[in-house]
Amino acid sequence: MLMLQIKRYWPSMVAIVALVVVSVLAGAYILSQQHLRTPFQDRYEMKAELENAIALTPGLNQPVNVAGVRIGDVVGVTVKNGRAVVRMSIDPHKLPNLYANATAVMIPNTGAKDMQVNLTPGHRPARMLKHGSTIPVANTSVPLNSDDLTDALDTDTRAWFQSLVVGLGQGTKGRTQDVKGLIRALGPTATQARQLGDALAARRTAISRLVHNLSILTRAASTKDSQLGQVVDATDATLGAVASQDTALRQSISELPGTLAQARSTLGHAATFSKGLAPVLSSLVPGGLGPTPSTKSDAARRILAAVQATGQLVNVAEPVVRTQARPLVRALKPVANDLAPALADLSNQTPYLSGAFQVVNYVLNELAYNPPGSNEGFLYWLDWFSHNVNSFLSTEDAHGASWRGLVVVSCATLARTPGLSVLLTPLLGSLPICPAAP
Repeated sequence: MLMLQIKRYWPSMVAIVALVVVSVLAGAYILSQQHLRTPFQDRYEMKAELENAIALTPGLNQPVNVAGVRIGDVVGVTVKNGRAVVRMSIDPHKLPNLYANATAVMIPNTGAKDMQVNLTPGHRPARMLKHGSTIPVANTSVPLNSDDLTDALDTDTRAWFQSLVVGLGQGTKGRTQDVKGLIRALGPTATQARQLGDALAARRTAISRLVHNLSILTRAASTKDSQLGQVVDATDATLGAVASQDTALRQSISELPGTLAQARSTLGHAATFSKGLAPVLSSLVPGGLGPTPSTKSDAARRILAAVQATGQLVNVAEPVVRTQARPLVRALKPVANDLAPALADLSNQTPYLSGAFQVVNYVLNELAYNPPGSNEGFLYWLDWFSHNVNSFLSTEDAHGASWRGLVVVSCATLARTPGLSVLLTPLLGSLPICPAAP
C-alpha cells in the first residue's frame, strides 16, 4: 500500500524534499552572514562605557572592528549610572587579548548612521583585561551630531554658520570636478605634511636620547669628581712652576733668534767645506787609479784650502759658542732644575689626565655621532634647536627679547570664563571684538 502511494505521489514528494533542502541551505547561508553565535563557539566578552549608544542596537549584526578587520559583534546595550554599557563578543582567534589602555570609538558604518565599534587593543606594560572587563568612558568616544554643534552656538554664530553652509553649497554646486581636482592637488601637500610630522617625531626621539646620554655622562662624571679635582690641582701646580720661571724663559727665547742666525751661517760654511772635501777625498784614492804627481800637488793644495776653511769655521763658531751658546746653557740650567719637580708631578697626574680626556672624548663622540638611516646626530638637531630658539626670540624692543605666542579663543569662551577675560585684558586691552550677548 505504501509503495503504491509513493508511486502515485512521487513528483510531489520530490518537490517537497527539494524545497526542504533549499530552505535549509538558504537558512544556513543567512545565519552565517548574520554571524550566528552558538554555545559551542570560543568567544569572550568585553564591555565599553559610552556617553550614548544612539543607533547601536543588538541583533542587527553590527560589527566590532580592529584596524578594519571584523573581530566580533555587538551583543547587548544597557544603561548604568546614566551611561551606555555596550557588550561585545570577540573572537579570540582574531584578537587574543585587550589591555587596560585599550580604546573604543563608535563611528557610522553607512550614511544612514548604522553604527560600528572600532577597537584599539592597547599594549604592554598596561595590564591585560580579563573576560567581562569594562573599557572606561575616558577611553571611549562617540560621533558628534550636527545638532549638538549648532546647539553649542549662540544665535548670531548659528546664523553665520548656516549662511556659511548655504554659501558653501552654492559655491560648489556643479563644480564636482573642480573639487576633485583640488583634493587631488592636496596629495603632495599631505605627503609633505606627513614627512614634517615624521621629522618632528624623530626630533622628539633624538632629544630624549640626548637627555638620556647626558644623564649617563653626568652620572659618570659625578663618580670621578675626586679624580677630576686632583687633575685640576696638579695642572695648577704645574702651570705655577712654569710661570715662576717666566723671566728666564723669556730671556732664553729672546736669545734664540741670534743663535739660530749664527747657526745658519755656520751650516753654510760647513756646506762649502763639504763641497771642497769631496774632490780631495776622490783624488787621494790609492792604487793603480791613484793620482799622478801633478794631481797630488793639486790635492795638497785642496787639502790646504780645506784646512783654511776649517780654521775660518772655527774662528766663526768660537765666538758664537762662547758668547751665545754658553750663556744660554747657563741660563737654562736653573729652569731645568725647577722643571724636574713639575715634570715629576705631571707624570704622577698623567693617569688622571688620561681618564679625563677619555670622558671628554666620549662626550665629543656622542655629540658628533651621526647614526645610519634617516635619524640625524646631535649636532644636526642642535642646529635646528638654535634656529628655533632664534625664531622664538626674534622679536625685541628696548627692554630686550620677548617671547612670541598665539592665543586663540572664541567670544563664547570669553563670555563663559570671566577669569580668562581678566587675564587677557592687560595683553589685548579693551577692544570691542566680541558682540554683546543677546
